[in-house]
Amino acid sequence: MEVPGLVKLLKDFGINKIQMLTGDDFAVAAHVAQLSGIKEFYAELFPDDKLAHIQRLQKSGYKVAVIGGRHK
Repeated sequence: MEVPGLVKLLKDFGINKIQMLTGDDFAVAAHVAQLSGIKEFYAELFPDDKLAHIQRLQKSGYKVAVIGGRHK
């Protein structure tokens, strides 16, 4: 499944807070987010930055699921 379809499916299931965390530079992240229908994105993050962001969401009461990974 392509990302735009996945984002739509998540929204159809009632998941409204969808964020993209990426190590890519801002311009690339903005482009991918726009094509994918993702309104909130964070770019130029290191793995520890991503983990800290996820932990902040969890401490705020959000249940977090992570989708994605490294492509070879």
